[in-house]
Amino acid sequence: LKDKKELDKIINYLKESKKEINRIVINSYTDKKGLLEDNENLSKKRSKYIKEYLINSGIDNVDYILNNNGEKRNVSGNSTAEKRKNNRRTIIIIE
Repeated sequence: LKDKKELDKIINYLKESKKEINRIVINSYTDKKGLLEDNENLSKKRSKYIKEYLINSGIDNVDYILNNNGEKRNVSGNSTAEKRKNNRRTIIIIE
């Protein structure tokens, strides 16, 4: 995962924060290239990987909700590589 540095920033914030954290919601998305089932599986793998990475880094005392959205809710079209890249994303919500 090329964005481990971003995950590490989140982990450091969570460890240093004095706020009570009850839940972490992980929303994972893909572009529309490929088969629907493959995109759903990829989305699921991304969410699961991030959850496991956070837990293995000590963020294990919260509830996790994984929303594997696949190619739903694209923010860009899929006609160019740049637009598809924008659609491949994960959004983490800390509650």
